[in-house]
Amino acid sequence: MLQQDPIKQKMQLIGRHLTFLREGKRLSIGTVAAITGINEARLQKIEEGIADPLFSEMEALALGYGCHFHELFPEDV
Repeated sequence: MLQQDPIKQKMQLIGRHLTFLREGKRLSIGTVAAITGINEARLQKIEEGIADPLFSEMEALALGYGCHFHELFPEDV
């Protein structure tokens, strides 16, 4: 059985957590794109764990969600 790359695993955990935060605020991907200036397709890839988010994108998400930067990451990462 092949083990998944640990970096990819962490990206997926972060993506799931970002989805959880967005849905908890009842925001669509389109709304988050408008608030943050991040392209909808890019946001989708970040939430799916296939795109590695830039620091500036994470900062934009924190500002858009009204939370601290560290809150964008699940505790187990």
